[in-house]
Amino acid sequence: MKKNYYSVIGSLIGRTYISPQDIQKYETYKKGKEGEKKFLEILKSIDQLEFIYNLQLQSTQNYQFDFIVITDKIIYQFEIKNYFGKYEFNNGNLICDNGFVIKYPLAQLDRNDYILNKVLDKLNIERTIKSYIIFINGNFSMKGKIDEETIILPNQLNKVRHLLKNSNSPNNSIIKTTLQNLHTPFEDDYHQYPNYEFNKLKPGIRCTQCNNIIDTPLKNKKKIITCSNCFNEIPRKELILNTLDELMYLKGAPFGMKEARKWCNGVHRNTLSYIMKGHFKMITQGNTKVYYK
Repeated sequence: MKKNYYSVIGSLIGRTYISPQDIQKYETYKKGKEGEKKFLEILKSIDQLEFIYNLQLQSTQNYQFDFIVITDKIIYQFEIKNYFGKYEFNNGNLICDNGFVIKYPLAQLDRNDYILNKVLDKLNIERTIKSYIIFINGNFSMKGKIDEETIILPNQLNKVRHLLKNSNSPNNSIIKTTLQNLHTPFEDDYHQYPNYEFNKLKPGIRCTQCNNIIDTPLKNKKKIITCSNCFNEIPRKELILNTLDELMYLKGAPFGMKEARKWCNGVHRNTLSYIMKGHFKMITQGNTKVYYK
């Protein structure tokens, strides 16, 4: 399993000290991903649609595209913003009613539009490019002069389906593959991982809803667990798999059954063995079976 900065920070929260700066970066990242996930579900619901999620290109500068959608005549670039609150669009800036200012939110969209045009020209792909910034959070509102050719608000999300009508030309798939082959991840290169000692981390099942570490043992026969902190009901298997993933991220190496039981609040080895068999690979190191992805 390839770890990244944000998966490590998310796994460390509640298990050791994390700097406020790292937590703030993680929360901002998480909020952004929640918005992207909403838009991803919209695209997945459209039949035979060719799209790329999180395309990263490296050149003299780095460029990241939230979503590239290939239709018969147009290639769409969508940048997703999960902001919430009341804003005014003024002189290219977003100004929240609490005074917080987001400077030039359209700047990245314009920059990416420019570089995508250059990429298509170099590849001899003749498609028009249209770029939109989508404010996807239902609790977001904006007043001021809004460019409807560039901005899609939460109450206009149905517009996306109308934009993306096409007959699924075979060339769309070829273009998608061509662009995907240019993907060169860089996002993780700029982060400094926090120092931690794995053996000193707090083990335990993590609630996937509120991130609380559940200290009490999970009852073997209960398929649904109620978190004592947020009172959400979560499938037991989901909790176990999430915790095993965190164990894998933080150890940075295959783990054994003893470690898995320690981190999963003493869940029976037969239960863990059954779950890991379907989601992890297993090798033998000496006389010990260890698991990895």
